[in-house]
Amino acid sequence: MFVQRKAATAILAGLSICVPLACGTTKSASRGSGNSTATTDEQAKTMTPEQRAENAFKAVTKNLERQQKAGKIDWEKAEQRFGELTQEYSSLASAWYNLGVAREQLGRLKPAELAYRKAIAIDPKLSSARENLASVVLRLGDRRQAISILRELVVLDPEASTARLALGRSLLAAGRRDEAIELSQAALAADPKNIGGYCILALAAVETGDNQKVRLLRDQAFKIEKGAKRACLHFAIGLVLLSEKKTAAALVEFSEAVKKDPKSNFEAWFRIAEISMEFKNFKRAVESYKAVCDLDPMNIEAHLNLGVAYKGLGDFKRAESSYKRALALAGKKDLPEAHFNLGVLYLRNLENLSLASKNLKKYIEIAAPPQNAPVFTWLQEIEQRLEMESEMRSSSEPPNRK
Repeated sequence: MFVQRKAATAILAGLSICVPLACGTTKSASRGSGNSTATTDEQAKTMTPEQRAENAFKAVTKNLERQQKAGKIDWEKAEQRFGELTQEYSSLASAWYNLGVAREQLGRLKPAELAYRKAIAIDPKLSSARENLASVVLRLGDRRQAISILRELVVLDPEASTARLALGRSLLAAGRRDEAIELSQAALAADPKNIGGYCILALAAVETGDNQKVRLLRDQAFKIEKGAKRACLHFAIGLVLLSEKKTAAALVEFSEAVKKDPKSNFEAWFRIAEISMEFKNFKRAVESYKAVCDLDPMNIEAHLNLGVAYKGLGDFKRAESSYKRALALAGKKDLPEAHFNLGVLYLRNLENLSLASKNLKKYIEIAAPPQNAPVFTWLQEIEQRLEMESEMRSSSEPPNRK
C-alpha cells in the first residue's frame, strides 16, 4: 500500500532543515567561528569568559567542518558537546542555538524547539534561531504559531529575506493565498530581483491553475537568477507539467530542482519518488525517499513509502525496517497502511505467519475494511496454514511414555 501526497501544490512551508552553525551572541563569539588558533596556558589564564567561549566554539565548529568535508557529521557527538557548552556558558545564545541545530538534525524536534527558545530569550535579535524555531514548530504541526514567529521576525529584522520567503510559503500552504501574494508583491516592489517573490507568486498561480502565468513568472525569474534559487521555479513548472499529464517532462523539472538545491527541495524529492514508483523504477524511488528521510527524519509518510520501494526492489528486510520506523514515529497515532504492508510482507515474503496475522488483524481493527476485502481471505489462509503446521508438529512428536 503506497501513500501518495494529498495536495499537488503542497510545499515545505519552512526553512531548510540543514541549518547553519553559528555563534551570534557577541562580536567576540561571532568572529572567525570556523578558524582555530592555538592557545597557551598562559594566554588562557588572561582570557575573558567570552574569549574562552569563542575558543571552545572554534574547536567544535572546526571539527564539524572536517566531518562535513568527509561527507558525514556525527550529530550525536555534536549534540553532546554543545550540551556541555550550554552548561558551561549558559548565558550565551549561540550555545543554545547550536544545541538546537544538532537536535534538529537528529530529528529531536521538541528538545530543539526548547533550545531555540532559550537562545531567543537570551538574544531576541538572533534571527537564525527564530527562523529555525519557525521551521521546527511547523514540522511539529503548528502552522499558526510558525506564521506568528515568522511575522515577528520580519518586523524585528526587515532584512531577513529567508524569513519573508518562509512566511510567504507558510501562508500559501495554510490556504491564505491572498496574504502570500500581497507579501510577495511587496517584496518584489522593494527588490525586483527577489527570486523568492517570484517563487511564491508562481506557486500561488499553480494553485489557481493559471499555468500560463507560472511560465511567465519562470521566464522572468530566469532572466535574473542562474543559480540555486531557480530550484523553486523548476518545482513550480514541474507541478504545471504534472497537471498537464506530461509526467516525463515534469520529472526533468523536479530533477533539476533537486540538482540545483538538494538540501531544501523536500517536495521535489517526493515528486521524483512518486513518479519513479509509478514507472516501477524502485531504485530511484529508494534514493529519493532516502533523501526525504535525510532532510526530515521524522517524516512518517516518507519512511512508509521507502518501505514500499524497498519491497519493490526485493529488499524485504529493509522494507520491514522502514515500515517499523514509520510505526515508531507514528507513536499512538493510527497508521493502518504500515500494519497492512507489514502483514502482507510477513505473509508473502518473510514467511512469518504469526506476525502476518497480528498486523493484518491490527489493520482491520483500525481501518475497518469492507467484509469482501482480500485481507479477510488472507487471514483465513493464515489460520489454515497455522492449523496445518500445528497438526504436523503434533504428529511428528514422539508419544509420551509413562
